Amino acid sequence: MDDGSIVIGIPVVTGEAAPVALRATGRSLTTDKRWTVEYRWWKNQLWTSVNVDSNSEPRGRHSGKENWDWPAFPEQIDVRDGHRNRSQEYGYSEDRPSLPQADVVKGIKALSREHLVIDGKAYRTAREHCYKVLTFGLGRNHGGTGLFVDAASNARHARSEGFFNLFEREAAIRYGTEVAQERGDTDSLPMKVNCDVEWEILLPEAVRLPAREQNRAAPAVKR
Repeated sequence: MDDGSIVIGIPVVTGEAAPVALRATGRSLTTDKRWTVEYRWWKNQLWTSVNVDSNSEPRGRHSGKENWDWPAFPEQIDVRDGHRNRSQEYGYSEDRPSLPQADVVKGIKALSREHLVIDGKAYRTAREHCYKVLTFGLGRNHGGTGLFVDAASNARHARSEGFFNLFEREAAIRYGTEVAQERGDTDSLPMKVNCDVEWEILLPEAVRLPAREQNRAAPAVKR
């Protein structure tokens, strides 16, 4: 909208209103440095102040950079050109001028719901992490069986792909062991999580994914 503007509101809350729900601690695979990421809980949603990868390790927003902290919103953003005006830094990347105005407004309002300020610091919505057993190759050590930390897109995804929630680390290890034994992947044993990440669960209600006992789906297979 070259001739228009829209005003959005970003909620500002205190740390008391958005307490720490989960804390992930690990060691970087590239630098060997220890890191910690806190996930806060507000309006039944997880929020983080940093950009993270599928293992929850902080990642720079730009290649080769250590700028993993989310930037604070300025008073005004020109979204007509996502690259030149850097609106992508704030999560808005739609720069097609042919979009109907109603779709542009809808997209910008949706963007505002993904941002939060806690004690003066910028946060964004975060997906819930969990454990996942994956198999590779044909079995009998052709490929193998692995247990990974992953970020599930939603509960339906978790059910269909056979994830384990964060309470079920030991159950995930047992299940991965069973799968490896059945496939003859002896080189994958003893089974362990394929990344050095420990999860501290401070608010149990923040773990929303269903328990494995309620869903005995077959493990996902990647070939």
